[in-house]
Amino acid sequence: MPSGCHLDLDRVARELVLENIKTALRGGRIRLAEELRTLAATQGAMGLGEFLEQSGRDLDEVYDAGGWTVLKRAAGLLPGPAPTGEGDLSGKLRLLTHIDDPERLDLHKRTALALLPNPNTSPLAQDSSVATLAALPTTGLDRRRLLMLGYQLFHATGDRFGPDAVLRRFAEQPQVCAELAELSDLLVDRVSLASLHPLPEPQWPLALHRRYSRREILTAVGRWNESQKPEAREGMVRLADVKTEIMFVTLDKSHRRFSPTTRYEDYAISDRIFHWQSQSGTRPESEAGRRYIEQRENGWRFLLFVRPTPQDAFTYLGPVRYRSHAGSRPMSITWELDVPIPGTLLQQYATLATG
Repeated sequence: MPSGCHLDLDRVARELVLENIKTALRGGRIRLAEELRTLAATQGAMGLGEFLEQSGRDLDEVYDAGGWTVLKRAAGLLPGPAPTGEGDLSGKLRLLTHIDDPERLDLHKRTALALLPNPNTSPLAQDSSVATLAALPTTGLDRRRLLMLGYQLFHATGDRFGPDAVLRRFAEQPQVCAELAELSDLLVDRVSLASLHPLPEPQWPLALHRRYSRREILTAVGRWNESQKPEAREGMVRLADVKTEIMFVTLDKSHRRFSPTTRYEDYAISDRIFHWQSQSGTRPESEAGRRYIEQRENGWRFLLFVRPTPQDAFTYLGPVRYRSHAGSRPMSITWELDVPIPGTLLQQYATLATG
């Protein structure tokens, strides 16, 4: 439909549309379950990666069908009835498929295997170090990573929902623990950029040039925690207590969520220089404008997170330093990055300069 149009369905029509969608999803699940059943009958038990390779299916198709655990249960490959909540948690793991931070993926795998009832008998526990894993995450960074996992999947906060609550939810679902371990292995194999840089902010588990959802970023920096859940969706988050501002940049703003006043011009000029426009009301003489311009004197840090479209996760490009500006309401600012943008990312981010 043309831009600006929307569908306004009555209750009966809405229920019909939703039922048709559910039917289509069940159909996909039936087809994939039959493929998995046939492959298992001829080749024996197989993991998620093997199934994708043998079937030619994509990971998204598995999660469109409900998740790997759901698919195995539909194929009749899992014993006993499904525990309450198993299918829901299996499907939620698609919210992790963007992760390309090896440290996080390794933690997910180790934690999932440690929570299995008997890792020694799991086909995933191939080495003794996994089988004898004695401790679950105890360091500050790992517990924050665990909280990132929990809030990404469960979207919850509360005084009793901390890292230990995340562990309890997974401990109740052994099949999904196995799925998380397999998914982590698969995602590690797909990581294309090597880990060349330490954490820019040692107190936060955010690795340079890795992808994170907004929810994961806010959890990593302590803005989303057991007692608070931020609601703001602005393009920046200010952490006054540590004099740090996080800038969330979406390069392709053709999506209907962006009004003409928020379609800023953001793009990479080179591997070290990034062009960014402030919020629409920002003037050089305003408090925000001076904070940017006077960065060298005021000690503020600015961290840049960029994504191509609203459907993508944000890539952490690291700290940036003010270089110059032009205009007002909004201000056009050029930032210099502490660490160059990798070539594969630069090509994409510079291409989007003209929209």
